Amino acid sequence: MDQKQIEALKRVLTEWNPLGNYASTITDLDNYDTEATDIIFHASPEDSPDRIIKLTIQVLEEAFEFRIETSRIGEFRERIVAIIKKN
Repeated sequence: MDQKQIEALKRVLTEWNPLGNYASTITDLDNYDTEATDIIFHASPEDSPDRIIKLTIQVLEEAFEFRIETSRIGEFRERIVAIIKKN
């Protein structure tokens, strides 16, 4: 597993902050470290952009038992896909 990819994805997830205000209630968020690791582990550079984003949302929703507003992904979509495709 590529630690540089994990760190890059953590930065994007932290900047996006898909949990919004709910993030402040998570005591072990750690800049989305576990979630970024899970996404990198399960995603493949061969996956379509839609599949990568679907997987990202799924990992986040399962981790936090919280519905992610996909409409808020905006510019972060391209950045997430680029990180996964860079492998």
